[in-house]
Amino acid sequence: LPLANKKESEQTEQRLQDVQDIYSNKYPIDFPQAGEPKPKAANILIVDDDPVNLQVLYNHLDLAEYNVLPASNGQQAIKMIDDGILPDLVLLDIMMPGISGYEVCESIREKYSQNEVPIIFLSAKSETEDIIKGINAGGNDYLIKPFSSSELLVRVKNQLEISQLYNTQKGYGEKLEAEVGERTKELYDKMELLGKLNDKLTREITERIRVEGELR
Repeated sequence: LPLANKKESEQTEQRLQDVQDIYSNKYPIDFPQAGEPKPKAANILIVDDDPVNLQVLYNHLDLAEYNVLPASNGQQAIKMIDDGILPDLVLLDIMMPGISGYEVCESIREKYSQNEVPIIFLSAKSETEDIIKGINAGGNDYLIKPFSSSELLVRVKNQLEISQLYNTQKGYGEKLEAEVGERTKELYDKMELLGKLNDKLTREITERIRVEGELR
C-alpha cells in the first residue's frame, strides 16, 4: 500500500506538471488558458486545427472537471508526447493540415498502447471505411461530428474507466511479480543456507567417525 500510494502521488505530480507546462504557454496556441489545474482530474489532450472546435471541446470537458491540454495541429500534439507529456486520453481530429489525425495516432501508438493512452477520433467523415481506418490506426473509439456533449462525455468516461482498470491490474501484476521475485530469492537464500549447514554437518559427522575409528 505505501508503494501504491507513493506511485499514485508521483503520477498526480506528473499530471499537474503536464498541465502547468501547457498553461505556461510552453506550447504557443491561440487559446484562452484555464486557471489552476485540478489535482485529481484526468488530463485530456484535444487536437484540432479549428479554434472554434477546440473551444467547444474545452468548454464541455472543463465543465465535467477534466484538465484540458489543447493542441492546434498534429505536429504540436506529437511534440507534447515526445516531450514526455502523458495524457490520460486523446480527442483527435482527423482532417488537419500537415499531419493527419491518423498519423498522429500511429505516432502515439509507437510509444503507448490503446490501454495506456486511449484515443477517440472526432470527425465529420462518417463512412464505414473511415471508421475502420481510424480503428486500424490504433484508435479506441470514433465519434462522428456533430455530436452532443452528453455523448462525448460518456465516450470519454468509458475509455478512461477501461484504461484505469487496465493500469490497476497492471500495477497489481507488477507488485505480485516483485513479491514473487523477492520470495523466490528468499527461498534460494534459505536453500543455500541449508546446503551450507548440511555440508558442515556432514563434515562434522565424518570427522567424528574418523576420530572414533582412531580411538578404537
